[in-house]
Amino acid sequence: MPDPSGGIFLTTQQSDEDRGLVRFDRSNCEMSIPDLFERQVRAYPGRIAVGCEQQSLSYDDLNRASNRIAHAILRCRGDRNEPIALLFRQGPTAVSATIGSLKAGKIYVPLEPNQPVHELQKIIAHCKPSLILCERGTEPLARSLIVDANRHLNVETTTAGESDIDLGLNLLPDRICYIFYTSGTTGPPKGVFDNHRNVLHNIMRYTNSLGIGAKDRLSLIQSCSFSGTVSSVFSALLNGAAVCPFDLQGQGIARLASWIERERITVFHSTPTLFEQLMATGQKFDNLRLIRLEGDRAAPRHISLFQSHFNDDCVLVNGLGLTEAGIVRQYFVTPRTKTDGDVVPVGQATEGMEINVVDAEGCNVDRGRVGEIVIRSRHLACGYWLQPSLTGAAFVPDPAGGGMRRYRTGDLGRLRADGCLDYLGRKDFQAKLRGQWVDTAKIEGDLCAMDSISQALVLIRDGGLGTQQLIAYLVTAGVRPSIDSIRRALGRTLPTVMIPSKCVFIAAMPMDRNGKVDRRRLSAPERQRPNLKKIFVAPRSQEEEIVAKCFCEILKIDRVGVHDEFLDLGGDSLLAVELLMMIEERLRVECPAALMGRLFSVASVVSRLGQDPPESALVQIQAGDGRAPLFCIHNYSGDVSDYYCLADCLDPNRTVYGLQSREFSKAGIRDVRVEDMAAAYLIEITAVAPDGPYYLCGDCFGGTIAFEIAQQLRRQGRNVALLVLIDTAFPGGFLYDLASRFLDPYRRRRLSDLTAKQWLRFFARRLQAFVRWAASGSKHRLISATEWVLGRRHQPDFHRLGILERNKLAQARYNPRQYDDEIVLICPGPPHNQRGWIGVAADGCHIIEVPLDGQPLKSPHLTHDPYVGTLAAHISKFLEA
Repeated sequence: MPDPSGGIFLTTQQSDEDRGLVRFDRSNCEMSIPDLFERQVRAYPGRIAVGCEQQSLSYDDLNRASNRIAHAILRCRGDRNEPIALLFRQGPTAVSATIGSLKAGKIYVPLEPNQPVHELQKIIAHCKPSLILCERGTEPLARSLIVDANRHLNVETTTAGESDIDLGLNLLPDRICYIFYTSGTTGPPKGVFDNHRNVLHNIMRYTNSLGIGAKDRLSLIQSCSFSGTVSSVFSALLNGAAVCPFDLQGQGIARLASWIERERITVFHSTPTLFEQLMATGQKFDNLRLIRLEGDRAAPRHISLFQSHFNDDCVLVNGLGLTEAGIVRQYFVTPRTKTDGDVVPVGQATEGMEINVVDAEGCNVDRGRVGEIVIRSRHLACGYWLQPSLTGAAFVPDPAGGGMRRYRTGDLGRLRADGCLDYLGRKDFQAKLRGQWVDTAKIEGDLCAMDSISQALVLIRDGGLGTQQLIAYLVTAGVRPSIDSIRRALGRTLPTVMIPSKCVFIAAMPMDRNGKVDRRRLSAPERQRPNLKKIFVAPRSQEEEIVAKCFCEILKIDRVGVHDEFLDLGGDSLLAVELLMMIEERLRVECPAALMGRLFSVASVVSRLGQDPPESALVQIQAGDGRAPLFCIHNYSGDVSDYYCLADCLDPNRTVYGLQSREFSKAGIRDVRVEDMAAAYLIEITAVAPDGPYYLCGDCFGGTIAFEIAQQLRRQGRNVALLVLIDTAFPGGFLYDLASRFLDPYRRRRLSDLTAKQWLRFFARRLQAFVRWAASGSKHRLISATEWVLGRRHQPDFHRLGILERNKLAQARYNPRQYDDEIVLICPGPPHNQRGWIGVAADGCHIIEVPLDGQPLKSPHLTHDPYVGTLAAHISKFLEA
């Protein structure tokens, strides 16, 4: 049968007639749920409606039981459309109470008996139910939640004498039918309420796309309080099929596998994690014709599991469903379907559900770009119960009108060229790492591909010192692998930024009552030294003891062996910069950037601290595969250690060199002219790359040197393929710098938005900064002029100045000439004192603004986590081009 949402065919060996399939007509959406259920009762009175090992109910039995409950509710509360709470464990009684509540015209609010009492009390206090329905096992809990005995109704003991005749209430389709409270995994619980019409439209989408018929048997394994039960219960009971409840929390995965076969389940609905655990049991499922994966993000390994366990009689449907909208996208997979990439799509739109992917401002992004998923439909949920402001913010009228509304999901997605949607998870769980979206599904897939790892979940957590780190939570199958072996294996397929800093081994993934991984129960990594292949060797000298303590403080672990490599312990390039600064402070020595090799340990750091300076100013930051290297020039400090952070975010196959000040080399030369620096660095560059093309990059003052190197390369007839200047001020002298600081149009616009008090405070800070700048720039002039007047020298001795002052002087004295090619100019906001470069680039400038977390006037730093990743992404585009 063709899927109306997509062009993908849902095929089975059974015909529509064999399955008792009757297409769900749109006109049914203008009825009520009880009216449509009673139609099925008249059509199939003796057919099983609720299949359960302990107690099965036919459609007639279920109708009579729900009628008795409905009459009892009416006797207590009348037919007002008001909330009543349902406190049941999953089973036939819970289904009867749900239908009975709807027949009485009430709004049912399902509660989970195993939920903490204080959370249940919050829900009760918020929705204020007039009545709480319960069974024998949950009655004590019900009495603790609502003290008033007149508001309790035990449906097993108080409804026996009630009438079992249909009530015949005139229930309109826009009447409110339920309130489902969210689990709170992404914030405080809130109640989503909806009406009969929208629920029936959702059932229409499921019925017609999945081909649900009267002979189907649908699993019901989620908690009663999970909104996913709506589709399972009503897709069965409104189509003459059977719904089969199973107490997953009480009986477990192993019993679930055998139960599916005993109950002859044909449609199985679960989360991807639960499906993965089910496949691990090794059970055969001959009766399943359809598997629904919803509620969490599916990965390629889940598709592989399906295709290795099932034949052509079964279809897997990866769907995107939300409490606020129902099912909105579906992707159909058969055992023969070929999938590519690291993301399993959620497919094409279902009937009446449109999707847009938007940026932070709400504008549609191009296909292939990541953004927030927005749903546009007439059949979204009504809103959040008793929270009009929250409802108004989340559900907004569509500009086109016609009853259409929009709902911003908080989920990330990406539309493919054919309109197929990739679901990339919650925004809450998909934080950027160093400015780049990290594909955790790809990392998890590569981890699970290892023989010793059965399950993996990767999260981004606070790493301290303003950084973030990837943490992998792993369930092993057999011998636990060492951390360094895991990192080496991932390093063959993943860039450095996507390799987890730390791994936490757990016995099993914690799951909530709905079969989702409960991320809140995943604890932060402990402070213990990780499991490494290398034997622990304690520090053997005072220097090693001090350096080891620095390692422990930066990495937040209890001990470090002298041969343990920094990256294997959970370090990264950002933390390495902090580490070297700490070592310099503790040992009162200079730590050159060369110490920050890819593999460095306590022993290697200590052994190289007392060595002679290197012969060359060239430092290899990243070893690549032989393609043309990227040369990164030092800033005012003369150091290149910050470029390790940049290299970590680039293609690992790209060779990266840093050029540090010649003062740090064995020659100890103190340059005072940009032209001399460039000429010396040019010799070193052409020694390792004699033929080009040349890729040059410089941060701050390094951009000026890179510009001069490019000029000299061009004069030699060599090919400069890329010149990138990162936040590099144009060396235009005193008046230019003053004008750029105070007269820039962007800054004028910023000042125009300030109050008088804020303007004065801003001006005072700028004036103070300018005085400091003028003083530092005048120091060398004062020294030089004084010595010249006293006749001590014919020429000023600039070599006596420190490296920072000499480089600032070199910047001030440099006069850029016309450059007959283009320049890539990267600024932390609109260019101000960088504008001069536009005039010297004959072929123009590519100006790229990379805001620094909403602080565009603050000078950025290459070790700032989000900034460096965004920066690297832009540079990578030009390198690949």
